[in-house]
Amino acid sequence: MPSWLQLIRDTYGVPARRRARITFRGKPATVIEGTHHLEMRIRVDGEPHGRLVNPRVKIEYEQEETT
Repeated sequence: MPSWLQLIRDTYGVPARRRARITFRGKPATVIEGTHHLEMRIRVDGEPHGRLVNPRVKIEYEQEETT
């Protein structure tokens, strides 16, 4: 079975990956995991706890570097 993040990528067409750097509401953050509700748990830099977010709302995904 695919991972929850794979299902999020397939469903929403976003490049969600574990430990990916993103910007959430203008603040830098990191993707922690996907959930069975097709949400992502992220941790905003400087905050002690993660939070659940919709993978398409107020998130900017950083471009992956290709070599």
